[in-house]
Amino acid sequence: MSLLKLLLTIGLIYAVWFAFKNRTRIAAAHKTVVDDKAREAAQARTQAAAEAAARPPGMPVAQDLLPCPKCGAYIAVGTTCSCQKA
Repeated sequence: MSLLKLLLTIGLIYAVWFAFKNRTRIAAAHKTVVDDKAREAAQARTQAAAEAAARPPGMPVAQDLLPCPKCGAYIAVGTTCSCQKA
C-alpha cells in the first residue's frame, strides 16, 4: 500500500511538472507569434504611410475592380452591382 502511494505521488508530481513545462513552452511560442504579427503590422503601417506621403495630395486611391457576372460592368471589390440590387 505504501509503495502504491509513493508511485501515485511521484506520478502526480511528474504530471504537474510536465503540464507546467508545456504551458510555459506554449506561452513562449504564442508570444513569439504575437510579436511577429505586431512587427508585420507596424511595417505595413509604415509602408502605407510612406506610400501615402509619396502620393500627391488630391490623387485618388486605386481600387481593385472585378467584372459583374451578370452585366459585365466593372465594380469595386466587396460591392454589389446595381443590376443585382434591382
